[in-house]
Order: sequence, then structure tokens, then C-alpha cells
Amino acid sequence: MQPSIISGAGLTSIIKEGKIGNAKVGKGDWLVIEADESDGSIIHYKPEIGLLLNVDKDHKEIDVLMEIFTTFKNNSKKFVVNQSHPLARRLSEDLKNDFSIDEKYKAKYVAKDFRQKGLNIQYSISIFNFQLMLSESTIWKMQSQQLHSQPGRC
Repeated sequence: MQPSIISGAGLTSIIKEGKIGNAKVGKGDWLVIEADESDGSIIHYKPEIGLLLNVDKDHKEIDVLMEIFTTFKNNSKKFVVNQSHPLARRLSEDLKNDFSIDEKYKAKYVAKDFRQKGLNIQYSISIFNFQLMLSESTIWKMQSQQLHSQPGRC
């Protein structure tokens, strides 16, 4: 698919390419945006697919967040929700679009069979198996980058 990407924070893979770190022009037709509700601008997006991972009191009160995410949902042609999160689950439109880590929520896509051996993590979603393999040097770089990106840290 090779989508274009806009993220609120720097992405290691983009930074390694010598780019600014939070945006990249892809070759595909899609644009993936990590939207943040903190400034309320998410209500102006009209996405083809809206994705809601969680609703937590990071920036605003829960009732305000639920209003913001309801508007975001209504502005989305298709809306996908993390059924594992109780407040996000309340905004679900259709279980066949949703995902979860617990089969009791009846989402179409359920991540399960999590296994970790050292830095190797495996899991499955429906019939697809996934494997994430990290090296110690990758983790060190990620930790180092986080330290340097925090205000007041050198």
C-alpha cells in the first residue's frame, strides 16, 4: 500500500531515513494520520476509516472526550473500535469492523496466542500469524531517543 504518514511524534523508521521524523510521502493513494484529540482538531477530519484505540483522560475530561470521539465517528465513513477498551467500546458501530484482545467481546478481529521469548513476540489475528523481533541495539536506540526527546533531558 505504501501510504503517506503524518504522526504526532517522530517515528524511528522515518528518522533513520533522514527525514523530519513525523511525516513521510508514500507512493500509495492512502494517507495515514495519527490524530490527537488534545486540541480538538480531530473533529474536522473526515476520514475514510476512523480508528479508535482508547478513551483516556490524557488531555480533557471523559465526557468532553466522548463528545469529540462521537463527532469523529460520525465524520468517518467506516469506524473501527478497540472492543477491549470499555469507553471506546461504547462508540462501536459494527462488531465486524472492530478488534479486541479478548474473544468475549465478539469483535471480528481478535489478537490472541501471545507468546514472548526474550525479544521475540508472536501472536495471531484471525488466521494470520505475526512476529515482532527486536534486537537489544534497537531497544537501546528507542530508549535513548525517548530520553533525548523528553523536555529537560539531555
